[in-house]
Amino acid sequence: MKSKSVDTEFEKGKKPFYRRKWFIVVVIIVVIVVVSKMSGNKDDDNSQKIEWSNLELGNKLPKPATTVGEIYDDTDEGLRVNLEEVSKDGYKKYIKACEKKGYTVDADKSSYSYDAYNSEGYKVSVTNIGDQMSITLEAPMTLTDITWPTSAVASMLPVPKSTKGKFSNESDSGFSVYIGDTSPEDYAAYVQECSDKGFNVDYNKDEKYYNADNAEGYHIDIKYEGNNIMEISISSPDDKNVTGSSETENNETVAESNDSDNSGLGTEFKNAMDSYEAFINEYVDFMIQYNNNPSDITLINEYQEYLTKYNTFADDFAKWEGKSLNQAEAEYYVEVQTRVTDKLAEVAK
Repeated sequence: MKSKSVDTEFEKGKKPFYRRKWFIVVVIIVVIVVVSKMSGNKDDDNSQKIEWSNLELGNKLPKPATTVGEIYDDTDEGLRVNLEEVSKDGYKKYIKACEKKGYTVDADKSSYSYDAYNSEGYKVSVTNIGDQMSITLEAPMTLTDITWPTSAVASMLPVPKSTKGKFSNESDSGFSVYIGDTSPEDYAAYVQECSDKGFNVDYNKDEKYYNADNAEGYHIDIKYEGNNIMEISISSPDDKNVTGSSETENNETVAESNDSDNSGLGTEFKNAMDSYEAFINEYVDFMIQYNNNPSDITLINEYQEYLTKYNTFADDFAKWEGKSLNQAEAEYYVEVQTRVTDKLAEVAK
């Protein structure tokens, strides 16, 4: 029986799952665990008792009950630590402590992750898989008065209401810019303006994310970051690296090869899901092999192969971006997601 949550999650126009937060979190955890394991075995890694008060931004966050782990970043612009032996209850208590400390603005909460801003603009991100808890804190983004570009590609977009912003890249063929002083209502209105200007081809949309092409093949990504900040990216048909979008030919591939089999699963959908699960299974096998022989230098070299494999299944997903899922596909999606999460939890332990 298909649950209500499955019905809602797979409505046409929703963000595809490889852009969804749970998927991104899983990929991040895969990379973190691989890198940390390759630094040595459990008894000889970089774990240490972290002196929380000595961290640059330690006073901006509550101190965790468990502080044994590894520091990845520690500057006045950002903090990232990975803590060990954190129970699910310990994770829940830490989230409550973050909320009590004021991290409740634009909060996004799940059973394994939490993202929120405080009134100063600091953003905390906490994830918990297995007995690992990762904490990231980002300092407020510095925004200044900007002038909207005068290039031909910029003229395709409506000019945002706010002039506070920050360009992350800019060229004649495209750009990415953060716009401040933008409420969720302002963001929604801007998305509608872009749609009215022709960016409504092959679109994906949810409450905080919108991407689409126009008839000429130009591509936009618009995202509500939170804390009244919106990100806008646009790229030309010949230069879509600015936004990382899939190519037009991928949509043509879907149209040609997305026939359903007897189970009701589209061919492209099943191939994408199976390639993803196969990648995770290979990763788990690799980690078992590495744990049995952590001094084998050839295993370290194999790490690069996993990065290549990630690009492969990400490309598979892009081939059916924006496609809605039928009941059989939605149920298969949940099955694979559950198996993958269980697999990664075993490795994290």
